[in-house]
Amino acid sequence: MSQEVTTARIEALLLDQGYRVSHEDAQTLIGTWNHVQVLFHTSDDWLSVYTLWDATEMPALALASPHDCQAALLFMCEQFNRQQPAPRAYPLVADGVVVKADVVFSIRRGMSDEQLRPALSFALTACVDAPARLAQCLPPII
Repeated sequence: MSQEVTTARIEALLLDQGYRVSHEDAQTLIGTWNHVQVLFHTSDDWLSVYTLWDATEMPALALASPHDCQAALLFMCEQFNRQQPAPRAYPLVADGVVVKADVVFSIRRGMSDEQLRPALSFALTACVDAPARLAQCLPPII
């Protein structure tokens, strides 16, 4: 039976699987897996599971000009998004170096635990793997 998807339900399911999370605010949980911070944000209609990746962790981007950096990030996100359906990756702001990788689920009609548990598992794995997979899509910067 479908139930409303709340941060309390998400937290309970994650705790049941041995994961630890904290509350960023009333609608957002945050946890760290394999040194990757993952956030779970609920709204009336959507559950967004995402990570934020600071692309300056890549030495080539840290040394690149802002123009070259932006071009490389856009190319990287396009390549990444072509390779897999989730998470979707995109730069947060046009002139920034932070990339958001997220998996979004419609929760308007609720979800049963049998639906929510694998959805969380899929999204968590996709987000934890995203930074390493994004880095593989980074083009050479001259």
